[in-house]
Amino acid sequence: MDNRPPIKPMSDIVNIGENFDSLGEMDEVLTGSWPHFRGADFDNISKDQTLLAESWDTSGPRIVWKTTLGEGYSGPAVLNGRVYILDYNEKRKADMLRCFSLSSGKEIWRRWYKVEMKRNHGYSRTIPSVTDKYVVTIGPRSHVMCVDPISGKLLWKHDLEREFGIPGTAKGRITPDFYTGQCPLIDNDMAIIAPGGKALMIGVDCKTGKILWQTPNPDSLRMSHSSIMPMTILGEKCTFITLLAEYVVFRRKVTTGEPSFGGHLIGALLRLLPHLFILAIMRLLSLEAMEQEVQKLKSVKPLRDLKHQ
Repeated sequence: MDNRPPIKPMSDIVNIGENFDSLGEMDEVLTGSWPHFRGADFDNISKDQTLLAESWDTSGPRIVWKTTLGEGYSGPAVLNGRVYILDYNEKRKADMLRCFSLSSGKEIWRRWYKVEMKRNHGYSRTIPSVTDKYVVTIGPRSHVMCVDPISGKLLWKHDLEREFGIPGTAKGRITPDFYTGQCPLIDNDMAIIAPGGKALMIGVDCKTGKILWQTPNPDSLRMSHSSIMPMTILGEKCTFITLLAEYVVFRRKVTTGEPSFGGHLIGALLRLLPHLFILAIMRLLSLEAMEQEVQKLKSVKPLRDLKHQ
């Protein structure tokens, strides 16, 4: 009904990041950044001091530059005068990480690979995560690659479908029906990803591509479209919270991925929120009992114990 082409079996043979096109040189480097999903501070707020116009004439705002992209919902990441975006080229049947000049819109390079997909409400859905040293992406079929943000050199890759899928089981599928919508996160040179299947979450060394830790997934929860977010409670970095299917996972230990809290979404939140409320009151009153409440939060039941609560 939406004029999709006939469905054909999709090949499982994918050489992630195999191709590279150098298209131009970098020009003027503009300031400003939006290095990952929800911006630099993960609050969806731009701290740029540029004054915004409250109205325009009938011609609208001046278009500085524009480019053509494939169908999808992906968004750009911006750092050091460069714009990075995932784009699926339907004619080439290729998933592409494209790098543009923020100043001129000139395309500088493309890192891409062949991957067969059927049109399903568009293709690309994720935003790259960029630092001074790395760009990490997750493609529509859960193919992860890390490249150098300046040269586009491929540093490493992971096929989440092959590595974390559980063959023969519905829950063991990695890629959601409408393709991957999870945006990767880089924290202190570690890529944090929630593949589902064989592992709830994984931590990957951005320098080597080595998987440093995996969080067990005893219920074989599938990947969702939600993205991992860092949290800070009372000045303590509590790592990440992510939604997988109907579950919420509350993470504390960045270096090991050791789980400390989990359960069905409603039950988990009801169990977590009273602790957060108490901690907030303790902070306002500056009571010595604050530390005791922090210890209570650390001892919340793990995922398996909360499964049916």
